[in-house]
Amino acid sequence: MGATWGRALDDYQSRLDAQRAALDDGDAGRVEPFTPPADLGPLPAELADRANDLLRQSADLEAELADNVRAVAEDLAVVRAVSASTERPSTPLFVDFSA
Repeated sequence: MGATWGRALDDYQSRLDAQRAALDDGDAGRVEPFTPPADLGPLPAELADRANDLLRQSADLEAELADNVRAVAEDLAVVRAVSASTERPSTPLFVDFSA
């Protein structure tokens, strides 16, 4: 086995920490996704609690990112509605030829 579960969990924790920091900075898209090594084998029982904790952290971050995406979509819909209602037409709707 080339990779160990301890190193894989350390790397996963590092990615979660980086994603948290990026989210706090307002730049949620810059962190590369975590891909576990293919040759890990079964999770050792002594690391199950840590793995479950990391999984909970990941789910919390995922939910927060989804909430942020929803909020941005709602804000964008408001901006588009306001823009559409206040925008001037690109061509005149009325031309006064009497002048």
